[in-house]
Amino acid sequence: MAKTKSSGGNKTPAPPPPTWDERLINSLMPWRIEIAGILLFTISFLIF
Repeated sequence: MAKTKSSGGNKTPAPPPPTWDERLINSLMPWRIEIAGILLFTISFLIF
């Protein structure tokens, strides 16, 4: 009989830490409606 390896070598590696842009996007998520409103206001003001 063949022995199976049970040393725990099948663990998936830890995910890499988030980059600066991922942290920025995650921190701005609660403000997405306000940011969209400011963007729409700016575009409409420039068109006007």
